[in-house]
Amino acid sequence: MELIGSMNIDEVFKRTTKERIVQYYIRQYERQRLYIYPVCCKLAGKKIETGFTIIDLKGGSSSLLSPSVQGFIKIASQICQDYYPETLGVMYIVNVSWIIKAGWWVIKAFLDAKTVSKIHIKGSGFEKEILEFVDPETVSYTHLTLPTTPYV
Repeated sequence: MELIGSMNIDEVFKRTTKERIVQYYIRQYERQRLYIYPVCCKLAGKKIETGFTIIDLKGGSSSLLSPSVQGFIKIASQICQDYYPETLGVMYIVNVSWIIKAGWWVIKAFLDAKTVSKIHIKGSGFEKEILEFVDPETVSYTHLTLPTTPYV
């Protein structure tokens, strides 16, 4: 889960460089590939090669469409698409305002069609849909108010 909405991207770029962000994402993908997925495979008793990502834009505003934010998103998505294309199972970008939904039409033009098909843009009321992919007991995130019992 990434809390992009609560991040000050301009401040991030003041404190680090594009190259360090790239290295961060590469380390995260390698960590998943080398450590997290093997443990998940062992626990689930089956092969697991893809992840489920939630990006929460809660607290964000139209500033999420700023050039620095678009640059940040482009860096992260480019690394995933170019070097780890099959690791993205499903991605939900939630708490999205109508302004961001409009901006999605611009951003998705930079992404591969297969990648775009895995990304779901949602405002509020996304919880029921997410429960198709995750057990509510596995989500320990205070901004998501998932019910304690699955929907029928």
